[in-house]
Amino acid sequence: DGAGRLPGVAAVLTARDVPGLNLCGAVAADRPVLCGDVVRYEGDAVALVAAETPEAAALALDRITVEYEDLLPLLDIEAALSPGAALIHGDGNVFKEIHVSWGDIEAGFDRADWVVEEGFRTQSQTHVYLETEAALSFQDETGRLTVVATGQFPQFDRTQVARALGLDEDAVRVLNPSNGGAFGGKEEITVQVYPALVTLLTGRPAKIVLGREESIMAGTKRHPMCFQYKAGVRSDGALTALSVRIKNDTGPYLSYGHVITNVALTHACGAYSIPDARLDAATVFTHGSFGGAFRGFGSSQPAFAVEVFMDILAERAGMDPIAFRLKNRVAQGRPMVGNKVLEISAPVAELLETARAHPLYAERERIRAEQPDLPPGRRRDCRTGVGVALSMTKSFQTPQ
Repeated sequence: DGAGRLPGVAAVLTARDVPGLNLCGAVAADRPVLCGDVVRYEGDAVALVAAETPEAAALALDRITVEYEDLLPLLDIEAALSPGAALIHGDGNVFKEIHVSWGDIEAGFDRADWVVEEGFRTQSQTHVYLETEAALSFQDETGRLTVVATGQFPQFDRTQVARALGLDEDAVRVLNPSNGGAFGGKEEITVQVYPALVTLLTGRPAKIVLGREESIMAGTKRHPMCFQYKAGVRSDGALTALSVRIKNDTGPYLSYGHVITNVALTHACGAYSIPDARLDAATVFTHGSFGGAFRGFGSSQPAFAVEVFMDILAERAGMDPIAFRLKNRVAQGRPMVGNKVLEISAPVAELLETARAHPLYAERERIRAEQPDLPPGRRRDCRTGVGVALSMTKSFQTPQ
């Protein structure tokens, strides 16, 4: 509708204007720089306007018309895995599965006095860095295309920018100044290609800065996950077997999704020694938020799930939560996830005993009973309590 002819507008670009590979992604090139035939989530970009002022750019955006054919959105794991669900990518909605086991899990459940099953779910989470995604581009004194961007891996960014622009990597330079926050969210390429594309096609410097709403819509998120835990427990509180099923919602594109699934599976047993176990995990595509790296990198979600499950098991066994953890903790010489024996000392018992001796833990029942006097509108959602959680980061990963 004449967007490109408005005063102050330098270019209106679409997928057909991308001179190189119209795909990006740190691990797999599966996310369009500018969408052509298919839009997979709300944060996908379909057109790019370069203008001399923000006002001119906004006016040109209003002149752009896009005709969509609505597709049934698959916004969560259950929808994406439902029978007959549309394929988000041609190979299916499950990118890959991981299966790890050790011992004899059925024998482990047979040794148990009771078996407990619980399910858990974690949500998407955005980084909310103080500095949103931003980049500027220009041709330096040698004519080399230079991008200055809020990123974490300039070498990865350069590879993807050069690939999208159809240039040799030597023709592109990427600089990462100090970031105003990243936390993993700027490991994946976000806005770097857009100003570079404008500079390549117009010869003019360009800059893009996402607003907060745009950052939340289009930026990467912590992956939502679903967990199904099943444990065998003896009457003395000893764990005999553990089964864990994990489904990781990576959103419409892979990014670091399967690497994070692998890390989640590696941490699914927590800091506990399990004699017989089976761990199954899958990376699932959905039309939901775009999953990427986030501090903790796949260990935070299972830490929540396994620790809540340990509290449930302790209650079922009639044991103090710390006593239950002491009973099943990993220790030097004991097997841990993957049936790997811990060869170094791990002062888990000392940590738990220190927590048990703390006055807060001794008074946890009183604190829970004496809820603060909150305004009526908040009383349903706010609780005061004292809990304990145990976690560890492992320096190895299970097979992918």
